[in-house]
Amino acid sequence: MELLVISKILGVAAIIMSSVMKFPQVMRIYGSKSALGVSLSSLSLELFCYTVGSLYGFRYEYPLTIYGELLLLVLQNVLLHILIIRYERMMSFKVVLAAVGYGAFIAVAASGVMSLNVLKAFFSFNLPIVILSKLAQIRSLMAAGTAGEVSLMTWAIATTGCIIRIFTNLVETQDKIILANYSVATVLNLAIVILILRLQHLDKRKAV
Repeated sequence: MELLVISKILGVAAIIMSSVMKFPQVMRIYGSKSALGVSLSSLSLELFCYTVGSLYGFRYEYPLTIYGELLLLVLQNVLLHILIIRYERMMSFKVVLAAVGYGAFIAVAASGVMSLNVLKAFFSFNLPIVILSKLAQIRSLMAAGTAGEVSLMTWAIATTGCIIRIFTNLVETQDKIILANYSVATVLNLAIVILILRLQHLDKRKAV
């Protein structure tokens, strides 16, 4: 019982943290009018994972404290997409087509037209997609050779949130797919935090 109470409290904390997780990144891009070092591919893959995770939790009727932050991260990620596409002048017919397809996918999955087995199959792909999304961000940072506009705070919050989610899911769902996703994400998020710190140190040395 005590573990369940702690899990519920941490679940709420994770939702609160996630409600602002991407805002440091949003403010950096908005303030500089640049997305240097930020990988749109990584964000797009993340958006897919957050969306499928939200739909999975919703359709399986898990407590909102288990997946609620994913809904908030979907909205923040969409905002980041809009900013990057605008400031990097990436608007095209393909972008519009992708947005329409994304909306249609949500409608079909949330309405129940898509079976739970199909949705679970999509969710099982989240793990390799999570890995690809993090590697895309690492690659973008290394290619830029600078921390650029990548927010350290955003990635630090992401790492903390994943650690919390490992605990809450161990206590409340024991869902192996979810646990695998968060475990791998924790390791890769931490790698990105370390890389950002390293690049920021190098940026300061170059500025001297």
